[in-house]
Amino acid sequence: MAAAELQELQELRALVERAGGRRAVLLVAEVAEGAPAAPAMAAFARDLLGDEAPPAPCPVPGCRSRRRRAGGGRRRALDARLLLVLCGAARGRGARARLREVVRDVRSRLPAAPPPAVVGVLLPGGAGEDAAVLDAALRRHFPEPGTVQAARYSPGCPGECRAAACRALRAALQHPADDLQDPEEEVALTSLSPNGNCEEAAEGTGT
Repeated sequence: MAAAELQELQELRALVERAGGRRAVLLVAEVAEGAPAAPAMAAFARDLLGDEAPPAPCPVPGCRSRRRRAGGGRRRALDARLLLVLCGAARGRGARARLREVVRDVRSRLPAAPPPAVVGVLLPGGAGEDAAVLDAALRRHFPEPGTVQAARYSPGCPGECRAAACRALRAALQHPADDLQDPEEEVALTSLSPNGNCEEAAEGTGT
């Protein structure tokens, strides 16, 4: 790893710890109902944070969250200081509508304050038009200046995503949180289907 890459990675890790640790990092992917999201999300998380060990696998593919609130009908609340929204091709009216709905749903599950750092990540296969749709959806629901950034991800080359996450975190950390999480916890990987179901894509990535 080049010196500049290492410095960028160290800065990101330090900012994540300031934000509350890895449990304060949330990866969200908009996927079609039943589509596997865990492998791609876990690989991205390892790449972003420079981890070598693979995450613990989900016991059952597409397993439901075990942290649903009592009552069953209520949606699970989310908590994050760094939110990364992964998006592939969003072309077409239906795909764009699903993406906007996922962003709106995530915002409604997060606390009103402090604002999270948000990075819209365009995955391989996405085009500039897809990035514009994602960016517009994020900025509509997360309007705090500087907290929303965009990046394009290429497997094995996470530098652009790391830089975007650092910029977003620096802006978001100007609004401190009262209750920080344990920095030794794991990254939360969550997939949201268009009908609003919230699932754990994997157990997470270890430190």
